[in-house]
Amino acid sequence: MAHPTIDHAGLDGRTDQHGARILLSEHHPIVRRLLVILIEELGHEAVVIGDGGEKRPRGDLLLLDTSDPQAVERARDLCQLDWATPIVCMDGLPEASSVAGLGPVGYLQKPFTIATLERSIDAALARVWSCPADRLAVA
Repeated sequence: MAHPTIDHAGLDGRTDQHGARILLSEHHPIVRRLLVILIEELGHEAVVIGDGGEKRPRGDLLLLDTSDPQAVERARDLCQLDWATPIVCMDGLPEASSVAGLGPVGYLQKPFTIATLERSIDAALARVWSCPADRLAVA
């Protein structure tokens, strides 16, 4: 099945930071599949996580669905292990207290546009790729 092509022309805030490994934790299967397609169309590798199979998944960024309490707890557990992968939280509600302690570098309120997703990913990656690793560790 062919995926729709995304026209990037004219998107504000574009930094052209492509090729990142984006970890995705989204509980709704249809939304998860759509996000995988969008992440890949934006030039990144999408890696779905959530079953707890990998103790410390490796990636440049985690997009975390905060409406799933199990996913939030898993992210919190990873943060306690000095897992330094930055987190962008996603939810249908305004930023919630459930993400306290995760130290997210961004927050996406659903529904969001492709341009907003791209700007959030680019901004998070720009911050991460310009900081020394020891400054990204979440307490």
